[in-house]
Amino acid sequence: MGFFSFLNIFSSSSKETENSQKEKEQIVLPGTQLFFDALLIKNLKDDHQTLLSLYGEMAQALSDNDHKTLVGLFTKFSAELRSHLLTENLKLYIYLSHAMVADTESLAIITDLRSEMQQIGRVVNNFLIRYSELPWSEEQVHSFPSEFEKIGEVLVDRIKREEATLYPLYMHPDAYLKVEDM
Repeated sequence: MGFFSFLNIFSSSSKETENSQKEKEQIVLPGTQLFFDALLIKNLKDDHQTLLSLYGEMAQALSDNDHKTLVGLFTKFSAELRSHLLTENLKLYIYLSHAMVADTESLAIITDLRSEMQQIGRVVNNFLIRYSELPWSEEQVHSFPSEFEKIGEVLVDRIKREEATLYPLYMHPDAYLKVEDM
């Protein structure tokens, strides 16, 4: 057995393991073509940490009265938020709305949370646009800190509620069958 044949043993077993993991992760929600993503909730929580970290950086720039850095961070924050919202819309809410179709109470909660998040996204986006042009007017200088703090409070509250209420609803398709059997 040559050196390259020896390496192929490891690469093929590695590929087999990788493929079996993908197969396990590629479980389709019955009656749909929606795949369960075993890493979705972890990734969404990681997004939350990134957003909170960026918010903290913006708060520091505000504290330092460094409006240029602050406005520069708006772009990063906006991109992260949009990416997060898109992922939630395409992977989480659609999946849950199909998984919970028979549970009208949970479906109503999911629909309300989705609508609320869309409103929050619009408010945050409008806020970032309103303050993205420097120099700020005297009115903007005075109104920014309280609006920024309110945005932060809303985001922190929303993140807590998503992680406590919404994310636990996202389960492997087999888990929904077990819940229905109870």
